[in-house]
Amino acid sequence: MSTHSLADRGNFKHVANAYRRLKGMELRDALKVALIAVLSLNLISSFFVAVVNPEAHFFGNKLGGAQATAYLLANGFAGIIAAYALYRSEGQGQYISVAFFGYNFTETLFTNVRAFDRLAVSPLHSLGLVISMLMIIVNRTDRQMDHPEGIGEEP
Repeated sequence: MSTHSLADRGNFKHVANAYRRLKGMELRDALKVALIAVLSLNLISSFFVAVVNPEAHFFGNKLGGAQATAYLLANGFAGIIAAYALYRSEGQGQYISVAFFGYNFTETLFTNVRAFDRLAVSPLHSLGLVISMLMIIVNRTDRQMDHPEGIGEEP
């Protein structure tokens, strides 16, 4: 006799079904989920910093207090808007997320060079930028495989 109750077996069945769905997930869908997770993490970290210690840098200029809080929350909510756009319209959302992470990557790099005299990048924004660009590449490749005669050409 097994030591697992029926409730435990039921929970395992849900986990197994979720695993099967994830296993069959296409690369495009996995990238989309990962990108939405990174954008959500950006909101959480921005909110956390805005509440705990409202300090931010904007292209090398230090912001504090209400200005930093407004900048951090606006940046976090801009990421959520990008995630929503990605969820609703994958094509537009990809380009919005590249613009969002490209801005944050550039801003972080510029601030680190100007304010701290070191060349350092944000791992979160770098990851988001790479995933966004990979999404565009995968979608373009899929589209070209579906239409081998060419994209945008008249038949």
